[in-house]
Amino acid sequence: MCDENEFNNALKEFNQELMNDPDTKDFGIYFDRMYGNRVSLWAYCHRKGLGVNCNMHLESMHKTIKYHYLNGCKVGRLDKSITTIRRYTRDKKVERIIKLTKGKTTTRIQEIKKRHNKSTLLDLTINQDNINNWSVESEYTPSQFYKIKKNNDDVCCPMTCSVCKLCIHTYQCSCPDYQIKSMICKHIHFVALKTMSTDNSEDITTLSAVDIENTNFDATVNNHNNEIQVHIKTLENKKTINMQEQFKEKAISLANKINNITNNEHLQEALKKLNSIEAFIDATSNNDKTLIDFIKTINEPPNKKLKTQDTFFSTKKKKQEQLNDLSKPNRVETEDLNNILLQKKNYILSSDETEHSYVKK
Repeated sequence: MCDENEFNNALKEFNQELMNDPDTKDFGIYFDRMYGNRVSLWAYCHRKGLGVNCNMHLESMHKTIKYHYLNGCKVGRLDKSITTIRRYTRDKKVERIIKLTKGKTTTRIQEIKKRHNKSTLLDLTINQDNINNWSVESEYTPSQFYKIKKNNDDVCCPMTCSVCKLCIHTYQCSCPDYQIKSMICKHIHFVALKTMSTDNSEDITTLSAVDIENTNFDATVNNHNNEIQVHIKTLENKKTINMQEQFKEKAISLANKINNITNNEHLQEALKKLNSIEAFIDATSNNDKTLIDFIKTINEPPNKKLKTQDTFFSTKKKKQEQLNDLSKPNRVETEDLNNILLQKKNYILSSDETEHSYVKK
């Protein structure tokens, strides 16, 4: 509910129903004390245009700082807190640069593309009030109309629809999707497509997220790539010619300077350097491969698992542990041992006539 008057009337009726029912009267008192006197902090009608419909991103940031940067510990010092927040902002800036370099689309851009695709399937009643104002019928409640106003013609922010050629500040709609979430709603897409169709008389079909992102840039990117390749080739040719001329001039100047050296040891060292340069020239003249050919990398999937490293183990044989023949005595043997130690039972050793050994009697 985006109208403040409607919300205030609904809130009064809700409070009256809570107070009149004895089962919910206690809750009505609690609600009036905790929420009724601070409506501007939580009601949607007081948060129009803010673009914040929940605190999930804020809670995620708090969790990251608490557990990943502070290791779940409480910090009472102000300097450590400021240092941690600066580390967090630094890492977020690096992540943002990486996403911009890769060209990754954000969730808000994906939501805008979904609404564009949905608007192409709609058949709503549209009325033009004046040059820059329209009234668009609601999809689910046909008796309700949303007011759309055009603010400017230029794209001033990255929150854009590449097909409709507009950003979030180009149009303004009275629907909750635009007022609360600050999103280019389907009604704005519908009006933009209708105006584009009347001006250009071309049919705009539903595009996928990848198609919408690439349609406007394929031709320009190809042209730029061709120009860059031609420019690189010309620069390489100029560089090779200039380097060869510089090398020849350097070699002639060195030949003239050799006459000034009279020490044989210095001449011997210079000759060694010239021999190494000659070997390098012979090696590079026989091989026409450029440095780029040696730097070719193999494209691998990003989720490929690492190869386990070979483990090394000792080949020295370990000593085998000697088994202990002694075992823990059982209950009967324990009683016999106790009787022997306490001299309650005597054993008489005698010799057998057949064997030369002592036996128990």
